[in-house]
Amino acid sequence: MKCPSGMYKIYKIVDNEGKCYVGSTGEYYLCKRLHTHRRDKKCGKGCSSAQLDLYKCEITLLEKASHEERKEREAYWIQNTECVNIRKLNFDRKQYRKDYYQKNKEMIAKRNKEYYLKKKAEKLNCVHNLEIKS
Repeated sequence: MKCPSGMYKIYKIVDNEGKCYVGSTGEYYLCKRLHTHRRDKKCGKGCSSAQLDLYKCEITLLEKASHEERKEREAYWIQNTECVNIRKLNFDRKQYRKDYYQKNKEMIAKRNKEYYLKKKAEKLNCVHNLEIKS
C-alpha cells in the first residue's frame, strides 16, 4: 500500500551495533520497506543497508515529504547523520556505472561469454532432441 497523495517517508534503520541507514519510501507501512531491505540483502542486491543486521534493528520515521522535496530532505538527513549510505549527496548513477564497468570489465566479459555459451549449448541440445524425435 502506497502513501496517499504522493507523500513520502524519510526513515532511518539502526541496528543493534548502532549502524544507521537513511532512506525514503512511498510505502504506507515502514515495516514493509524493512521487509524489502531484508529480501534484497538475502538476494544479494547491492544496497548500503546490507551492512546492517536487518533482523536486529529498528526502523524510525524521520519526517514526511512531498515528491518534490523527497530527495532534498533525504540528502539532508544523510548529510547530517552518521550513516552507512554509499550514495551520499551528488550521486551520479551514470558515472558510477561507467566506473564499475571499467573496474570489472574482464569479469563482466567472462560472465557474458559463459552465459552465451550456456544458451548456445541449450539451443543445440534442444535442436538435437528435436532431430532425434523426428
